[in-house]
Amino acid sequence: MAERSRLLVNSLAKPTQLEVSASQLDGIPKALEDSVRFAGCRLLQATAVTLNLPQDVAAQCIIVFNRFWLGSEGGSLRDYAVRVSIRPEMGIRHGIDCADDGTSDSVQDVAAASLSLVTKLSAVSQSARRILSVLNALSSEASTFSRVEETGGLRERASHHLPDTVYEELRSRMHRQEVILLRTIGFSIHAAVPHALCLSYLQTLGVFAHQNGQTLAKRTVAHLNGALLSPQTLFLTHQPNALAVAAIYLSAREVEVKLPELEWWKVFDVDRDELGFLVVTMQSLEAWVQAQRYTWRDGTIPLDVEGVVLESRRRSSALG
Repeated sequence: MAERSRLLVNSLAKPTQLEVSASQLDGIPKALEDSVRFAGCRLLQATAVTLNLPQDVAAQCIIVFNRFWLGSEGGSLRDYAVRVSIRPEMGIRHGIDCADDGTSDSVQDVAAASLSLVTKLSAVSQSARRILSVLNALSSEASTFSRVEETGGLRERASHHLPDTVYEELRSRMHRQEVILLRTIGFSIHAAVPHALCLSYLQTLGVFAHQNGQTLAKRTVAHLNGALLSPQTLFLTHQPNALAVAAIYLSAREVEVKLPELEWWKVFDVDRDELGFLVVTMQSLEAWVQAQRYTWRDGTIPLDVEGVVLESRRRSSALG
């Protein structure tokens, strides 16, 4: 029983890890870092849908991905790429090799490594070629803000094999990055997620007897998936039970399903202050994403080292 309970909780980020990241110490503005990490999480979500991965596996990939960038000892966007860029005429695009600013040209692929590591330990293991092909198709064809269903023919394009030379190089980089990722996060691959938990809570609350019960359940899962994209990295700072309760509370208000008048969240070991913070943060995500759309209306969010460094320099120059 104790072992089962342990699997329902996560090792959360320490306050010191939330103060400053390695990217910020390397001169990457926090706003840019948030944008890049958001784009990386969105890319992982879209890739998981294309690969037909279960929601809990997709969530675990994003949690592991975010753990890598956490704190001053985490990975820096100046050294590691969320996604390796590929030019058809040149193959793999390296980072800027500038001795004067220390930018590394040994670009890795953190998104691919996160997917590979998590799926290896799941019931839906994916081949390296499949992961890299889908990531390449998505990152080259789809906007950060596109829905997967809007990228017509994506699965067909993703089924096309990468050229062998490009694939071998990408696979080698992915495997090297897996080692770096594991070392950086202290081999903390276990990630409990709230998706199944929230359905159990909804049953306990008797929600499915309501005519809008199914709508509430879908809305709850949608809020949990949205929370994975939050710049506050909610899945690294709050346990699954709290995330599930907050998503249920917010969804019930939105679809007008009446929940027990008593403080029912206490039954699931969540206090009012934590619930209030999570509800407000989940509500604010849509406005934040809209602001991102506006910020990047004339371009795309960079996912490689070169793009991040150039955008960081551009912002520094703009500030004078």
